[in-house]
Parts: sequence; structure tokens; C-alpha cells
Amino acid sequence: MIKKIILVSLGLLVLSINFAFTTQIFPLPELKRAEAVAMNGERLYISEGPNVFIYSLKNFKLEKIFGREGEGPSEFKIHTYRGLKFHVNTDELIVDSYGRLSYFTKDGVYKRETRTIPSMGKYVSLGDGFVGLGFITDNKVNYFTFSLFDADFKSKREIYRYKHPFQPQKSYNPLETTKMPSYETWDNKLFLDGKDGTILVFDSTGKPLDTIRFPYDKIKLTEERKNYYITWYKTDPKFKPIYERDKNWITFPDYFPVIRDLLIADGKIYVVTYGKRNGENELLILTIKGQLQQKIFVPLQDENAFRLFPYTIKNGMLSQVCENEAEEIWELHIRQLTPGT
Repeated sequence: MIKKIILVSLGLLVLSINFAFTTQIFPLPELKRAEAVAMNGERLYISEGPNVFIYSLKNFKLEKIFGREGEGPSEFKIHTYRGLKFHVNTDELIVDSYGRLSYFTKDGVYKRETRTIPSMGKYVSLGDGFVGLGFITDNKVNYFTFSLFDADFKSKREIYRYKHPFQPQKSYNPLETTKMPSYETWDNKLFLDGKDGTILVFDSTGKPLDTIRFPYDKIKLTEERKNYYITWYKTDPKFKPIYERDKNWITFPDYFPVIRDLLIADGKIYVVTYGKRNGENELLILTIKGQLQQKIFVPLQDENAFRLFPYTIKNGMLSQVCENEAEEIWELHIRQLTPGT
């Protein structure tokens, strides 16, 4: 069995600006695979299949492991293409599994659960309810939909839809079809990738607010990069059958999409683009109203050709769980984003 290790060091980064831009690592040897990560001021949460690992950020020791596959309390249903998602609120941890939201204290004690409509996307809190991602076919056209649910998931209202990047018997861009839409909530507002350098904003009732437009550089999709994606598509066990089926429909555009990923934390909008410099990824830091504060490059690592390893941002710290294949270990890399945060 491959030995898995996660490395973390938060204290050194907080104590000294001299370490502000150094990635730090410390071992959490209990993990065999990390799939999602979340953090609050005291604890680190990592999912591995149906299991949730809770670590203390004071001494980096394992506090608890809970969860298993099933339908009972503290059990989770896992879909092949959809693992657990985390929501860390002020006073509780919500584990978002396939068809259910399970509520725990922040130290992992079960409280209650709510059944949801099974979805490949995550549910995010908005107002007194939740927003979820759906998929429909309307008049032979595929759409992603965003719907607002009440707290008990007994009422549903669609608030936005856009064309799914995959339409049968039509050319498609694999950079769009291999990732889920980016959407987040903050301060009772929903933010989602509006394409072409925009972020759509909705209030807690689902009413559209002013669209955010931010400056960005168009990034050329080179032939070398296209060949890299195609090679991965042809050889990955999960996607190879899709490539064989759709190879005549796969078409790359001249430029990358503007937004690779979108995350909101600490009252800021973080936009990961496809920009690269010295092997590091471009990260745009915007105010919550969309003004560009900073453009930096950070060492986010790719899980595969199309997807980043799971990461989170909290208190100005970028934390990513990634596999070091050469050393046969897993690592949690933590890096301060800006001086003085």
C-alpha cells in the first residue's frame, strides 16, 4: 500500500512575515487519500471517501475520524463522480453528500440531517435556504440550472440557467465539459461564473444584482497545450471511452476560458485563471464588489490535466491537498497569500 502523508505548518506562517511566501509542510500520516479540504480557526477537515478526518490546528494532531457509507446518522452516500463537500459555519460543520446535508458540531458530533435532491453539484447556503445545481433538457437543449430551495428542500424555484457546454452531436470544448460550474455565496448573495470575464450576482431571493466585470488578460491556448489535453484524454481510464466516443466533436478554442475556478473567503473574491508563470498559477484577488486588488502567482498543483487538487482559502492562507507521486505521499501545502494577512 502506498504510504500517504499530509504535511502542514500554519503557526510559522502566522508568526513571521519572513515566511510569508514559503510553502510549509508537516505530517498527518493517518490519511490514505484526500479529496476535499476545509478549515476554520481551530480545525482542519479532510474527506477521504465517506470518512471525515478532523485535525487540530493547534498541535496538528488527529482529533477524530467519523463517517462511513450508508443511509444512517453519520453515514454518507457516495457517487462515483461526486465526493463529500464541506460547509464550515460559525457554529457547525455541514457535510454535503449525495442526496443529504448532515449537520455536526465543529468537533464532529452528529446533530441532524436534511434530505436533498441528489445533485452532482454542491449546495450552498443562501438566505434561509440553499442554492443547488441541476441539469435539464429543454426543447432538446441541455442546460445547467441554479435553483433556490427552502431550508427543508420542500420548495424549489429556478433562478438562473445557461447552456450546458455539452450538446449532443455538436462540437464542444473539453475545458468546459470536464469541470463543474463555479459558484459561491457570501453575505447572503450568490456569485457564479458568468463567462467572458463576468461574475453574476443574486440576492437572497434570487433577484439578479449588478454583474461584476473585472480586468483580465486573454490567454492563448497553444498547440502544445492542446496536445497535452488530448494525450491525457486518450489515456485516462475514466475519460478514454468518452474520447473514443466524442473525438470528432472535441474542439479547442483559440483562448482559454477566463475563469478556471472561483472561491470567496474573508470577504474577497479569488479567481484562478489559466495563466502561468514559472509553473505557478495566476490568482486574481478582487474586492467583494469586484475591484481588482492584486494579481499574484501561487503554486497550485494539478490533480490531472483538467482539475486542480482540492484547496481552500482561510484567513489569507491558501491550503491545498496534493499528492507527491515521487515520494508516494500526500501533502497539505499552506502558503500566505499577501504580507500582513
